[in-house]
Amino acid sequence: MSSAKTRKKLLSIEKRRGLILSKLFEVGRMLRGSYALVYTKCGKDNCWCKDEKGHPHPRITWSEKGRAMTRKVPREHIAWIRKVTDNYRKFRSLRRKLVGLEYETKKLLDILENDMIEKTRKGKSFLEINLQNRR
Repeated sequence: MSSAKTRKKLLSIEKRRGLILSKLFEVGRMLRGSYALVYTKCGKDNCWCKDEKGHPHPRITWSEKGRAMTRKVPREHIAWIRKVTDNYRKFRSLRRKLVGLEYETKKLLDILENDMIEKTRKGKSFLEINLQNRR
């Protein structure tokens, strides 16, 4: 790949990186974890839940310092919990994209570096390396 092509790709990655970073900064408040509606049966003989899935309970689950944590979410906070956990997933997704771009950038910089070194050596016989005659 030519140096010009490599530079063009690097500039393109930087533009994408900038866009991802601006989206990342817009995420706002977030909480690690996931929201779910779990069902439990109360065990009372005359309760409707005996024949159904059970009573619904909104929960948030996350891990902290290697331990799983679960808490009941009050009904008035369900929408908020959904929003902040969705924000966390969005943040993590954008972060993964950034890491991918960093990996791609490193590969392109390696290519650019090698190409620039080769061009610098060209025409300087004392810097040329012939690997076939080496023992």
